[in-house]
Amino acid sequence: MSLKVFDRIEPVSKKDRILSTMREAIIRGQMNPGDPIVESKLAQQFNVGQPLVREALIELEYQGFVQRLPYRATHVTKLSRADIEQAFRIRVELEALAIEWAKPNIKIEDMKELRDLVKAMKQGARSMNLTQFYENDLAMHRKIWELSGNRYLAEALERIVVPLFAFFLMKTRRIKGSY
Repeated sequence: MSLKVFDRIEPVSKKDRILSTMREAIIRGQMNPGDPIVESKLAQQFNVGQPLVREALIELEYQGFVQRLPYRATHVTKLSRADIEQAFRIRVELEALAIEWAKPNIKIEDMKELRDLVKAMKQGARSMNLTQFYENDLAMHRKIWELSGNRYLAEALERIVVPLFAFFLMKTRRIKGSY
């Protein structure tokens, strides 16, 4: 077979699986702001050694999802009103830059993908499915960041914006669950 039919599958390390599982748990509200994280318990749950969990937590800290206090505790990040305001101010500036840089790179299929994501967001909003809304909103933003062609800008926005999405998703779930 000389035609390339499949893309190469990159191996995923255990640390990366732990990282993505924990990040998704935080984003989906299964872990709440301020919740303590105990490395030994996570290591047992994932059936791995504590060093792998520690590596994942270091990455989650870098991404803004957890706060680690050496020799004390690790907690899911709690955002104050001031934190949110500061993050939004920088987000507005960086996303405007991402859009500007993305413009020359956008192809017809990218526009279709962005339209589909917006359509899914609207559907989520109409049906009050906030998880659907936020997941598609974040996917739309990530697509724009990717189209900017600048991975440093995309990484900076990922670090700033994703914890905000997690925070708002958790807040809306709590509000929705209270009535």
